[in-house]
Amino acid sequence: RKKEATPGTAAPAAPEGSPGFLPAMAAGVVAGFFWWLSPGAAFLGLATAGLAAGLKRFCAPEDWEFLRGLFMASLALRLALLAVAYAWAITHGWTYSNSNVLDFHFRTPMLFGDGGYFTARAWALSQIWRGAEVWPQALYENRQIYGATSFLYVPTAFFYLFGPEGLIAVRLINPFFGACLPLMVYGFTRDLFGRPAGRIASITVALFPSLILWSLDLLKDTTFTVMTLATVWGLVRFQRRERFGAWLTAAVMAALAFTVRNNLGVLLLILVGLGWIPAMWRRCVGRSPARALLALLLLAAVFLSPPV
Repeated sequence: RKKEATPGTAAPAAPEGSPGFLPAMAAGVVAGFFWWLSPGAAFLGLATAGLAAGLKRFCAPEDWEFLRGLFMASLALRLALLAVAYAWAITHGWTYSNSNVLDFHFRTPMLFGDGGYFTARAWALSQIWRGAEVWPQALYENRQIYGATSFLYVPTAFFYLFGPEGLIAVRLINPFFGACLPLMVYGFTRDLFGRPAGRIASITVALFPSLILWSLDLLKDTTFTVMTLATVWGLVRFQRRERFGAWLTAAVMAALAFTVRNNLGVLLLILVGLGWIPAMWRRCVGRSPARALLALLLLAAVFLSPPV
């Protein structure tokens, strides 16, 4: 029965009801079907839903609507281009199958040679983890410096969990990471210049041609770019608020980026180290001219020293 409200007072709000049994069962059936069809793709779909839920929890309401739409549109654009690109690769016979390089008994479509090589090497490494029998050439190739990057462990773990089915779903990893790039750009651009600039910058990154292109194959560049943006964002938050946790996050991201691409990762590690200079300057020098002169001489001695 509905309780009548006392005159002059608002009616009590009805508690939110839980979803019905049939909708919940239908959602479970749909999720189970996609998991049976492609466990790897279903796993990334759950990661996408989790990211969308996290945005709603940690973002302001005016940010969440925009970021959710931007993320979904960016991901849909990359997935559509990925489907077109791989259909073109299959019809034109662009496959990686070189038994002299790795024990690779099947053909996998590729857009770039490195994408096919990383796929083959990660598959062989996953078979070694499983204790399967592989050719001696695969053991030899997995010990080579060329192509040795921590990024290999991402598709290797994917193949280890999902087996041969992951050879198709593994292509969805980089589009997912690529769709995360605009979110990170929005975060640190908003911190520096406000929401309008953040929206312009994030939309630009979502549509930037080369960032889309490199996310269509199994390449390490998208992962490295995500780690670079996380490093820059952490340093921006550290400079604005001087919270050690933000600097530590930037340091961890720079260290991970170094394991992906050590030549450019060194620059990120140097940037993280230099990030302490403004904070220490404000704390130790302040407005004292004498301290400022002493600090400048010390910095000059450091930067002009033979090792540096």
